[in-house]
Amino acid sequence: MHLVQKLVVFYQSEEINIKDIDREIYTDDKKIFHMFFFSNVDLGIDKLYIQKRCILQEFEKIEPEIKYDEELKIITMTKKLENFDSEKLDQFVDEAYSRFVNNINYRTSCILDTYKLFNKLYKEKAVIFLIPFQIFNKFIKMLEESKSKYQECANIENTLKYYDINYWASYFSRAFNENDKRINIAKENIIKILEILE
Repeated sequence: MHLVQKLVVFYQSEEINIKDIDREIYTDDKKIFHMFFFSNVDLGIDKLYIQKRCILQEFEKIEPEIKYDEELKIITMTKKLENFDSEKLDQFVDEAYSRFVNNINYRTSCILDTYKLFNKLYKEKAVIFLIPFQIFNKFIKMLEESKSKYQECANIENTLKYYDINYWASYFSRAFNENDKRINIAKENIIKILEILE
């Protein structure tokens, strides 16, 4: 297999809380490529998730009623949301979701801008970009608007093996994860690979 100039690898996994990573990687046959790993933090948030968080925030403000059953040796703590105003909650959820959408749009814009910048800067170098699948459609739209030529990688398994992408993605997600969570990026987490042909 030849060393291609540019690959964009789209992954989907549980949240990986890392700062974006840029590293130079050496293959077994002494070839060099750059790898950019973009975190997927907060990109999978939907309105239902925000609603649950808002309700939990309201519950945190309430002092629980505590009952102790001496016979069963059980302590029960109960919290009640009294005079619940669903319209007020809906408004609160809409505002919180709007803030998250702004953050998601900003994060997506940062990933796309970073890709464009380093795609130009490293024009003569081999580069692999690991990008969250949540922004796949926006990425394709950006490629088409800039009239960039690309093709979908036909043999994902060989490409993953040749560049050892799963190893490096898993290494970065574990070594730099701010939650100390051991997340592996398996081949099942790789959804698509594009080869940039410009």
